[in-house]
Amino acid sequence: MSDLNNIRLSETVIAALYKDTLIALDDIKIKDEGVRKETAPVEKTTVQAPVTPAIPQPSEQETETAAPLVNTQKGLPANGEKWFLGDNAKGIAILVQDNNNVYLPDEHLQLLSSILAACKLNLGDVAIINHLQRPYTYREIKSLTQVRYCLLFNVTTQSVQLPLTFPMYQIQSYDNCTFLSAADLSAMTGATQEAKLEKSKLWLCLKQIFLS
Repeated sequence: MSDLNNIRLSETVIAALYKDTLIALDDIKIKDEGVRKETAPVEKTTVQAPVTPAIPQPSEQETETAAPLVNTQKGLPANGEKWFLGDNAKGIAILVQDNNNVYLPDEHLQLLSSILAACKLNLGDVAIINHLQRPYTYREIKSLTQVRYCLLFNVTTQSVQLPLTFPMYQIQSYDNCTFLSAADLSAMTGATQEAKLEKSKLWLCLKQIFLS
């Protein structure tokens, strides 16, 4: 009897016996690769919205400086027009109010000249502005005269559109300018005790500003 374990069948016989169950390994590999390709996860691409750079906002001081000059009462002076008394050599604006004169009456001018002389100043150093004749705002005055000191005689901070208030005879700094508010020059003329008191309060402040 021949050994059953050593029986060898030809490939033709094997194919005929297992024709319904045999599958080529190459076909399995091909199909398997096709399935993997079809079911492979698709990478998600995240699209980020463009980032708009932040625009720096101007500061309060820069916004104020950049604001246009506005005056609805009177137009600004034409080029070369002399609209204040004095030569403004030292950037000192003196604002007064007078209904009857272009600048101020002689009596007030003499008083003001003596006050300036005590501060080692003269009319050539200042710009005397009659605010009733030239109702400019502070910013307009500063733009036109490059003022560094501003003396207000009976002129309110609101009337020149300053964004602050302060008592009379209090030295106040704002926007690289030194301010001083005082009574009207008429309250300082004469030899009364009241006039002497007003001149004394003014003198103490001016001495601190210009002679210290």
